[in-house]
Amino acid sequence: MKNIEKQLILDKIDMLYSQEKHDQIIELIENADRDHQDSQLTLLLARALLDSSVENDDGMADAAEAVLMMIRGGMSDPLWHHQLARSFFFRGRIVEAAREASKARSLAAENDDYVKIAADVDELYDLCMQEMPNYIFSYTKEERLELFRHITEHFGKISHISTDNDEFGINIDIIEINADDLRPYDTYITMGLGAYNMSEDDLHSGAELMVYIPSDWDLHKRVWIRKYMRMIASLPIERKTSLAVGHMFSNGAPIAPWTDLSASVLIPAQNVVIGSGNVNMSSGKTITLLQLFPLYHDEMKYKLSYGLNALIKKMEHISPVIEFHRENVCLRDDKGATLLGKEIDLAGDDGRKYCAVSRKILDEGERVGYMRRHLSFNGNMLSDNDSGWVFMAGTESREFLANPYNIKRCRLNTVCNIDSDILPFLSKPYDTTVYRKSDGVLTVVNDAPNTKNSLPPS
Repeated sequence: MKNIEKQLILDKIDMLYSQEKHDQIIELIENADRDHQDSQLTLLLARALLDSSVENDDGMADAAEAVLMMIRGGMSDPLWHHQLARSFFFRGRIVEAAREASKARSLAAENDDYVKIAADVDELYDLCMQEMPNYIFSYTKEERLELFRHITEHFGKISHISTDNDEFGINIDIIEINADDLRPYDTYITMGLGAYNMSEDDLHSGAELMVYIPSDWDLHKRVWIRKYMRMIASLPIERKTSLAVGHMFSNGAPIAPWTDLSASVLIPAQNVVIGSGNVNMSSGKTITLLQLFPLYHDEMKYKLSYGLNALIKKMEHISPVIEFHRENVCLRDDKGATLLGKEIDLAGDDGRKYCAVSRKILDEGERVGYMRRHLSFNGNMLSDNDSGWVFMAGTESREFLANPYNIKRCRLNTVCNIDSDILPFLSKPYDTTVYRKSDGVLTVVNDAPNTKNSLPPS
């Protein structure tokens, strides 16, 4: 009987899809019996969300990505990669879209059952590749030589350059310097990020990332750190943003399987002569070397609460060399306060786990400066799994807010992992506004008239 009911749902979805009634597909799947909500329906939900996004431009592409991440077991399915590519493409993340479309093409070619999506995937891939020249940057020959001379003079003889052959043009090489008598550790520095102008207002500045690693690291860990550095270095190019001292990166999970370190922060280059952290090129461009340093979750929270300088002061005795099992300088006695890995639900609001959040918070690690709970958005009632909360840092410019891609839909748990100060307010009623005062404390501006956390009608 279960299979018959499931097939009836699939048949109805096919009918609605042919009629381009994507919102009805979303409603049908979200209201389906939980026994039927498997990976197949979840994938169809993501497709419907994206189709709805094309028509309404209402941020559904973010929701589609979140839905797809729930079925990561489907990563061997070309349909999964195709929909993920679409979600990236609709938000202007062209390089990521091209990568996913390429994976979908490869997987579809191996299975005749997916020939029906081949044309759509090829079209999306071609559109991405047409945009790709806008994402390709490289140093001039003279700039590369000047970068090599500076690194050799201040960091030691270059022992190897790990080249990156990214088929999509974002090539981040890694300069490797072996330990010597002055520096009993290896140094890795990216080369390629600095060719990208991270600010339209300042075309003469760029950055490269660097790390110090133990000289006895095995090949497995060295491959990991190169991949990790390239991933962070690619972010500003792929998403057309910037990197600066104090920026943090975390996806709510350990950065590697063998450590509890779960975030990273950019700090000024350590163990360097004053001034050698900048490369001043004859072209007039200045490349700043930013050290990528892993943090524990508690340290990330401390930085958000008290700032980078306060965290660095607490870590004066900590080696700048990456150590996966080093001391946690902000370890708290209250282990229960650590949110990592836990799901956040609003009390009495079963399933309301999603929210809207500024990329200033998600991508740049800023604290929540303003939060408001909405009953509806642009006149439309919220979906059943949306909490209604919108989180902003308070530093967003008008230009930033004018770009819809700068506001992302994500799980409440993600924001709580970044800034746990919001936890006491999450069960406040709709129309509640909270802001961070000058003393750094979040305060309710207006308690909504009703003290009961009423839900939107279903």
